Amino acid sequence: WDLALAILENLVPDLESSPDVSGLLKDKVARGELGTKTEKGFYEWTPESIGELKEKIAETLVEIAKLRNS
Repeated sequence: WDLALAILENLVPDLESSPDVSGLLKDKVARGELGTKTEKGFYEWTPESIGELKEKIAETLVEIAKLRNS
């Protein structure tokens, strides 16, 4: 979430009229609730659920690569 916050802080001013990003996201980052990095955030993460997510991401990226190469 810290990475998402940094991206949003730099992109939001150019993409919409709102001068700021989500206060909820800023609060999460300030509390160190950085998602899979800290096993806390908008969800509670376990090492197993983090592994499953990483596996799904890898599978999806492989599928995207196959589509681009066909």
